[in-house]
Amino acid sequence: MKRRLQLRVARAIIFLILIIISVMGGFLTWQFDMTSQKLHHISESKLSTALMEQLSQKGIDTTVYMSEALTNALYSYDMEQINNLISAITIQEDIIQSLVFDDTDKILHDGTALINTFGQNIPTSIANGLSKSPNDVYVLKKENRMIFAHYVFIGEEKIGGIIITFSLANIRSDIENLNSLMSKVQDSQLQTNFFSILSIAIILVILSSFLAWKITSSFVMPIVRLSKYADYIGSGKYDFDMEISDNSDEITKLSHSFNAMRNSLKKSSSQINHLAYHDTLTKLPNRRLFIKKLELAINNYDRNKTKFSLLFIDIDNFKNVNDSLGHDIGDFVLIEISTRLKNSIRLDNLTSAIGVDCSRPNEDSTISRLGGDEFTILLVNISDPFTISHIAQRIIENLSQPFTIKQHTVYVGASIGISTYPDDGLCTSNLMKHADMAMYHAKFNGKNQYQFYSSEINKQVMNELAIENDLRLALEHNQLLLHYQPQINLLNNTITSVEALISWKHPEKGYISPADFIPIAESSGLILKIGEWVIDTACMQLKSWQSTLASNLSIAINISAIQFTQTKLDEMIFETLDKYELPYHLLEIEMTETAVIKSKQDAIRILSRLSNAGIKIWMDDFGKGYSSIGYLSSLPFYGVKIDYSFIRYIHTEEKDRKLCQAIISMAHDLNLIVVAEGIEELVQENIIKQMGCDYAQGFFYAKALPSEDLFTGILDTSVFKK
Repeated sequence: MKRRLQLRVARAIIFLILIIISVMGGFLTWQFDMTSQKLHHISESKLSTALMEQLSQKGIDTTVYMSEALTNALYSYDMEQINNLISAITIQEDIIQSLVFDDTDKILHDGTALINTFGQNIPTSIANGLSKSPNDVYVLKKENRMIFAHYVFIGEEKIGGIIITFSLANIRSDIENLNSLMSKVQDSQLQTNFFSILSIAIILVILSSFLAWKITSSFVMPIVRLSKYADYIGSGKYDFDMEISDNSDEITKLSHSFNAMRNSLKKSSSQINHLAYHDTLTKLPNRRLFIKKLELAINNYDRNKTKFSLLFIDIDNFKNVNDSLGHDIGDFVLIEISTRLKNSIRLDNLTSAIGVDCSRPNEDSTISRLGGDEFTILLVNISDPFTISHIAQRIIENLSQPFTIKQHTVYVGASIGISTYPDDGLCTSNLMKHADMAMYHAKFNGKNQYQFYSSEINKQVMNELAIENDLRLALEHNQLLLHYQPQINLLNNTITSVEALISWKHPEKGYISPADFIPIAESSGLILKIGEWVIDTACMQLKSWQSTLASNLSIAINISAIQFTQTKLDEMIFETLDKYELPYHLLEIEMTETAVIKSKQDAIRILSRLSNAGIKIWMDDFGKGYSSIGYLSSLPFYGVKIDYSFIRYIHTEEKDRKLCQAIISMAHDLNLIVVAEGIEELVQENIIKQMGCDYAQGFFYAKALPSEDLFTGILDTSVFKK
């Protein structure tokens, strides 16, 4: 009986122990399973969201950066530079493809050697998305990839764009690996719990329960910590310490995977941040970062009254380097310039050069490249003109030393404008504007020098304002005049047309050259009213000639780029011609290539209508600007006028003769008429005749004349005899 009782008690105790162990084991297993599932859900959701947001931000920043970097290459159709930029980003593992397209949404480059997709239209969905919000990055997410697209602008003109396709394969692979590893961890830990509880059941209930709790806790806490780390990563925080044990179990492996992913995301974020705020060529801070530094310096002044100075640096003659030696040499020069700028503000160099302690002038100073050949230097805690002068002079001296690059010796200079805070402005825009004004003043006065912003520069601005005000009065009081310079047909020495040239007879200052007031008229918007006056006056003059021997003489007027912003410029021209009942072919239009570049879409529309109506369109000053053949073939030009700078020394400079011959041959191949401007000597006329030039214009024949003098000259052709 006793044994039976003992057996029953033993059985009861064993049964009770088993019940307690089972309940506790089941509870702990359930708790572990719930915690694992929660972690699995949180990890998958937050990591997926974090990775997608990270890729999206990376795509947007990369696309915006490439849009800015592509501006010059797209503008000049530099396929080699475009290919270099595409190659620079497609080496990234998660970028599948990069496409660069032109302003008509046709592909220019796809990064392949043969450019297999050249001339194809970009996908309609992307084109539609970009057109709805042209200034933003268009993002298109598909099953296994994300596509980012952005237009490239010069001012408000679209010149093309870029499409970058990122693969989602790596993100999906990482998430699947984490899910798989989490599942293995869960299964493994459930099995471990079961055997642990079964083994502990042999021992006393209290000890078994205590040990089971501690063991289960040891499994749960690492997972809880990993859940906390997942929250950090999901919120974009990567700088935290991870506790990883020395064990070789699945939790440790999972922890190492978390840590590797954290480091990868941190590195990627750092690369994107550096790309967004630094110039890719010189590695200097770019405009965006410089503005932030400038704003920080202003905020610091508000707290501790620390003055600072801003140096705006423009490299003199740098365009000649690119034009003569190529952009590769130009890039090397820019890199070397950045190095010399750094050396110019080194503390030890300044101390030895100036002879005084500069109180750590370069500790928080910032050198940045704004773009092209423009640099800025923020000199913190330096506002003394004596010290700034020595720094500026040292920069000029360092940059004036020859650059030896790939067996080429290159010489450049630097024009520097200087403004100080708070004396020359209380905000970033004013400081930069005033330093920029001072720089242009230095460049205007001969280059390779520095200039502090001062009241004198303000006086120059005020003088421009005075000219603007006088110009408004000139329009009201009929002070503007049109003079006419003949254009000679070289085949028969007859006058076929005249160019209308504007002049201003100021009541106090006398005649003012167009070079002195046309730029001001363009910047102030007065060029629109002046342009309307020129068209009306020229048509009025044509009307007065209709009853004379000059009835077939046409007048060419110059059109500014600003005038193409008038949506109804063509209508205004037609209405004026109709007002005076004139044939459309008697009016001709002259415009520079710069005017086309600034308003290409408007120019194509307006010029096409004018040309179809019989108005001849001339490209003026050909050769002076970019001289793109693409514009000659895409716009309805009747002919080109060779810039006088090529004619001036055509009889003494062989290169000028070759250039003129090339322009004439090319124009004739495109069925265009050629006019040589600036003929002043018989030898110049003989040369261009031999080259097959069609027309000529210049002082050799006649200067710009008032209409009455010109009319007399037409009747008496002896005026134009040589």
